[in-house]
Amino acid sequence: MSIVVSFFTPKGIGSANAPGVGRVRLRETITVGSTTTGTAQEGEWVMIGNNESSMVAAALGSAPNGAATAQTEKTTAGFPIAAGGISMPLEARANDKVSVVAV
Repeated sequence: MSIVVSFFTPKGIGSANAPGVGRVRLRETITVGSTTTGTAQEGEWVMIGNNESSMVAAALGSAPNGAATAQTEKTTAGFPIAAGGISMPLEARANDKVSVVAV
């Protein structure tokens, strides 16, 4: 099984609070317990698809840690993605990576 991470520019669908997926610049498939090699560019967002049979936790940052319980300068706190689920669009900072761990 795998985790699919897409880095994209948002495109409005009627509201600044409801961005849709614009042009996808990079898609990367990773395994649970690893981190993307690709990074976000300025203004990009991220979506994460969980193709695993159990929940995972993901995080964004320059040194992301999906197991983190609190945000630091280098990682967000880990957030859950249900088995077979897709994250909501997540605003990324330039050079952010994505880390995914088993819960």
